[in-house]
Amino acid sequence: AGSSEANTISISNGTFNNYIYGGYVGNGSVNANANDNTVNISGGTFNRGVMIYGGTGGNTASNNTINISGGTFTDSYIYGGNGATVDNNTINIVGAEANLETATIYGYSGGGTSHQNNLLNIDGWSGKAKSIQNFSNINFENTEWKENSTVIEVNDNSRQSGCLEPETNGGTYVTVSDMLRGDKP
Repeated sequence: AGSSEANTISISNGTFNNYIYGGYVGNGSVNANANDNTVNISGGTFNRGVMIYGGTGGNTASNNTINISGGTFTDSYIYGGNGATVDNNTINIVGAEANLETATIYGYSGGGTSHQNNLLNIDGWSGKAKSIQNFSNINFENTEWKENSTVIEVNDNSRQSGCLEPETNGGTYVTVSDMLRGDKP
């Protein structure tokens, strides 16, 4: 048994080469919960293979938040949560400073028995990402929708020509050829 709950980690600078957790309880722990944790990233360099989790728990990883307002993410992975129940996690990308061109962004990681209401909020950011997957909803705020312009370009050619993938319980795939161009949907 164990829990890692209501923690906050803030990163504004530095170089990272390994895992970053808002909360972590090993998968072998019964009733291991990593809930209500927050990771704030306003700067730094996140090198190849870095994995950033809002929370990882063998039982639940829910209500975790990752706020990204800066930093360079090179072949890094960003997960709202990882566990058997992974609900209500949020990733917020705010402002124009984050370089996510080769980052993979997930609402949740892997299987699990429940993964609902994991959100990606994009506020004033546009650019490229390697892949964006496993979100119930993607919300846009302060986004400039211009004809013949791109808000998000997903560039992983190994996954259905690069796509925004919804959770498996419903939703619509948006492929590179359909990438959020033109008028606001």
